[in-house]
Amino acid sequence: MLINRVKTQPKPEFYQSFSQSEVQDIIQGLLEYKEIPFKYFYKDQMTTVWDQSVKNAQLAANSTTQSDMAFLDNNFNIIEQKKSEFERVNVIDIGPGNSYPVKHFLNRLDKLDWLNCYAAIDLSQDMLNLSQKNINSWFPQVEFKRYILDFERQNFQKIALENKTNSAGLKIINILLYLGETIGNHRDRLNVLNNFQKSLGNEDILMLSYSLRLPNLFPHFDYQKHISHNAYKYLIDLLRINPHDCEFIGGFNEDNYNYFSSIVFHENYLIEFDLQKEIKPVCLNKGDEIEIYRHFKYPLGDNFEVTSFLQEMEQASLQVNLCNIDILNLRALAICQKK
Repeated sequence: MLINRVKTQPKPEFYQSFSQSEVQDIIQGLLEYKEIPFKYFYKDQMTTVWDQSVKNAQLAANSTTQSDMAFLDNNFNIIEQKKSEFERVNVIDIGPGNSYPVKHFLNRLDKLDWLNCYAAIDLSQDMLNLSQKNINSWFPQVEFKRYILDFERQNFQKIALENKTNSAGLKIINILLYLGETIGNHRDRLNVLNNFQKSLGNEDILMLSYSLRLPNLFPHFDYQKHISHNAYKYLIDLLRINPHDCEFIGGFNEDNYNYFSSIVFHENYLIEFDLQKEIKPVCLNKGDEIEIYRHFKYPLGDNFEVTSFLQEMEQASLQVNLCNIDILNLRALAICQKK
């Protein structure tokens, strides 16, 4: 039976924003998983949205951004205790955003003359530009290094090693930061953790924040006010999808314990993607849900244990030396090393 479909093609701006390999990955995500990975929503005007959301969080009475900043501040003694093992440190910020959450942390290192360089790793050129602009403004004397890399798929061992060389022959260690509880956004968290593990030297530190949830309690997810709503509007505009032909939904998925945002199609669509050498058609049917955001929160036990998180770290051969829990914001920071 023939199905009538709304035929559309992405705007030219879509191909200006996404590389051919990214377009192929988006197509694969649509066909195989009915998703578009959220890592692709850190571009164009979305960069401004992300920047403003972090600035707003800084001014709020309480926020997860402030929680990350407090985590870094309260755990600075971990670095001080390791001072006999290094003369300088590199801060490698994985997915730096606008770098505001690490500003005070970098300032403390810089004032002690411990900071060798700040390296930002991200898939988005736009976010790296924003990070560099801020770091150069705050710390003009600090060397900023930028790397475009998909750390979901690649480790960055080479980057980590090359930044340990110093003309003065100083002993340098790396501090890897993965903040914003972003570990919960990945389809394959273990693969990401494995990439981190491969990128760590024996003396390096990984500081990673993650979300928590209380047993049998699933808080309401206000997806209409979440930044994924901005991502939804950004996406359907680029793909030339009529807003009346789809709907933005969100909630909690009991099958995988993920909070999610998705696009639901109310019409049959045929989207023709241009891969230069060929046109790749993607058929989406009425009723299809395309996930654009997911977030996993690790269950917090009655005795404040986070068994599932520790199990994942064990599988990735990462040793958790310390874990701080922020009960108010239901999040935690793990201080880790390579096993």
